[in-house]
Amino acid sequence: MMKSRVLPALAFCLLSLSAASAFAAHKPIRVQPENLPPELPTEIVKEEEKLDTLLYKPDYCDFYAKFPSEPTRSHRCELENPDRCYDLVSYTKVFEMTSTVKAEIVCNPLPEGTFEKYTPEVMKETVLSMAQGEVVQGYEPNVQESANFKQAGMVGRGRAGMGDTIFVAQLWVGRHSIMAVQAEMMGTPVEEAESHFADLLRSIGYDESDEEKAERLAKEEAESKAAQEASESAEKQPAAPGNESPETPLVEQTPDPAPAPPPENIPETGE
Repeated sequence: MMKSRVLPALAFCLLSLSAASAFAAHKPIRVQPENLPPELPTEIVKEEEKLDTLLYKPDYCDFYAKFPSEPTRSHRCELENPDRCYDLVSYTKVFEMTSTVKAEIVCNPLPEGTFEKYTPEVMKETVLSMAQGEVVQGYEPNVQESANFKQAGMVGRGRAGMGDTIFVAQLWVGRHSIMAVQAEMMGTPVEEAESHFADLLRSIGYDESDEEKAERLAKEEAESKAAQEASESAEKQPAAPGNESPETPLVEQTPDPAPAPPPENIPETGE
């Protein structure tokens, strides 16, 4: 059963950012499970409500998620710090009463000047903290970086009752916001649920501006053109001396010998 760890994960990420000496030395911050910060208790201060759109994209958020049907949103605040609140967006879909797909997303504003502090090490530790207690076997987190956003993710296998679960944790960091994603598929695997789970994860991404899109497409076109020109140039280059393929010499075929003439009839001689 997936427990919401998105807010504790973001809190853990902020704690990790305080380790400035580790950043300077470019050393990964290794935190053992028993040393993870305790999960912060939260309360729902606003009843869950259905969103009137399939697209989750707050104005301040650099990222988006497109759901197959309207997700629900609940406003939550920390009990110990009522001024610290967030909106949790959740989505659940049940297939044939045997398989369930769930997802939870939180996107919060990011203080200016902190984008560069989210090193690969910090992001890896954050997604590991999100998966803590959810998986029994996981893969090493993967981090991707670009000019305006960074993304870390991991996949793991968990247990729910007598069945296995597939758990995915993602952290997206942009210039203006940070988004945490938890997604899980549990129960008996069915093809429709697996396809739905994959489509849901593919619907999450970075909301690039028109200028960024134009720049990306121009760069991709230039790279494609350069690769094509390099390939055509290589085909036109003459072979280096000594690398020519020797022509196969023509071998004169020796004609088959003419068959020997039949022996002449030898007349019988009388005695």
